[in-house]
Amino acid sequence: MSERLRQRFGTAAGAAPAPAEQPATPPTLITSATVRTPLVQPALVATVAAEPHRPEEAEAEEYQAFGQEYPETDGTIELRFGEEECWVLFRHFLKRVEASGDSLLTLICTDSVVTISGQGLRELRRLLRAGKLDFVQEYDARRFAPLKPDQPVVENIAPMTAGQIPA
Repeated sequence: MSERLRQRFGTAAGAAPAPAEQPATPPTLITSATVRTPLVQPALVATVAAEPHRPEEAEAEEYQAFGQEYPETDGTIELRFGEEECWVLFRHFLKRVEASGDSLLTLICTDSVVTISGQGLRELRRLLRAGKLDFVQEYDARRFAPLKPDQPVVENIAPMTAGQIPA
């Protein structure tokens, strides 16, 4: 071992220093006093304290029934429904799409069936066929802004696995 390494580490190469040689470093407790920038800005605290949370007054998101958020993603469709639930459907498991007018689509997959009902779903069929679709979103009036006239809307997404499909 070189003299430089011996001076730097104090032992032979690969050997750990003796416990007595190791400096004792107490654990550091991070508190708001040890952080230079406050963890919560005072103005934000005052705003939160002065205005109680009212979900009914929160600004609602703009609703989009279906589309393509990530053009680089190929092969999956995220079906969003209910309270934060979703299924990711892999396109290569999709075997057939059945449509009934402009209001009902049934996606028949190798191990499941998904029924999508709503209004104005003709464009959904076209995007599905063209492979330019990576999400379908069920409408939730508590979360999204009110619908515009003639806006496509997915009212219900009902996925069923093979075990749930009636014989």
